Amino acid sequence: RKYRVTGEVTFDGAPMPVADILFVPQDTTLASEAGTIQDGKYEAHVTAGLQTVTIQATREVPGQTLRNASGDLISMRESYVPERYNTKSVLSVEIAENNQNKHDFHLTEKPAAN
Repeated sequence: RKYRVTGEVTFDGAPMPVADILFVPQDTTLASEAGTIQDGKYEAHVTAGLQTVTIQATREVPGQTLRNASGDLISMRESYVPERYNTKSVLSVEIAENNQNKHDFHLTEKPAAN
């Protein structure tokens, strides 16, 4: 069974315009569930239990272009979310067996000072 999860995601204090959020259950017999972040808000339907959360986003690289397979000139894009929020994520949440799960994520370019 899946439960509704909502929340807000910021990057350096500003709402993330567009990004992907993935909930990866610690129970490896369960499937991961994805959602889309739009204007700093997301909604997903996720199984209950402890989940690792990954967040990925790209942005245009100013002044950088390349040609796609069709030969069209397109803007180059770069991934800008630090790996501690995706490939080496330190984010995790516990999803309760109800539809009231709200988890906000406030990401920063630089790690928090200790």
